[in-house]
Amino acid sequence: MINFYRNEIAFGTGDVCIYMSGEKGCGRLIFRNQDPQEIGVFQVADPSEEQLQIDGGDIILSFTNAQSVDAVIRSLLTIKSLA
Repeated sequence: MINFYRNEIAFGTGDVCIYMSGEKGCGRLIFRNQDPQEIGVFQVADPSEEQLQIDGGDIILSFTNAQSVDAVIRSLLTIKSLA
């Protein structure tokens, strides 16, 4: 659940939808609250849509450098054993 009062996204119950989107030069992950469902089902934004509709509750991570993506992946892999 995205908790705006604590600036936190808490993962673990399937209630955060992760959309992948982007174009050449910029990749994005969009985090959105949803009703709990199976964890690990990824949502890819439909490329035929002109623009993914972003609402005020979405959190967006934008990447313009692959090294930044690698840094986030390394961090996630480091904390994975703590979950």
